[in-house]
Order: sequence, then structure tokens, then C-alpha cells
Amino acid sequence: MVTYSRRMDTPTLTLEITARVTEAMERSGQSKNGLAKAIGTPRTTFNRKLAGHTQFTMLELFAISKQTNTPIGDFLPSPDLSRTG
Repeated sequence: MVTYSRRMDTPTLTLEITARVTEAMERSGQSKNGLAKAIGTPRTTFNRKLAGHTQFTMLELFAISKQTNTPIGDFLPSPDLSRTG
């Protein structure tokens, strides 16, 4: 049986994704409030996600991808998986 272990912990992964979302937002000239409204997320919730307090859902990342004209894969870090077993 092959199992995989993640080397990157969830808080680190969350912060990396939020940094990539922030970069895409800035690159596209979107404001936090404007992007939150465009993807249908309350402004306060969106700000908490950008601060890394909660995670973006895949549906939110798809919507952000569309609004910022950024490929969805740009938000996701390369898998850092090691094979064990």
C-alpha cells in the first residue's frame, strides 16, 4: 500500500494560497471590496480569508480565477508529497 504525507502544514498552505490570491487581485487592479462583491462573499469574510484566518473554498478560488483572469493553478502550490510505504 502506498501512502502520502504532506510536508506543508495547513496554516502554511493557507498563507501561501492567500498570498497568491492577493497577488492576482493586485495584478488585476481589483480592490478587496470589489473582488469580494464580484465573487459573492461578504467583505468581512473575504478579509478574514486574505488574512489567513480561514481558508478559501475551491468554488471561491474558481470565482477569483475568473474575476482576476488568473489560471486556477496559479493559486495552488505544487504538491509537496513524499511517497512512503
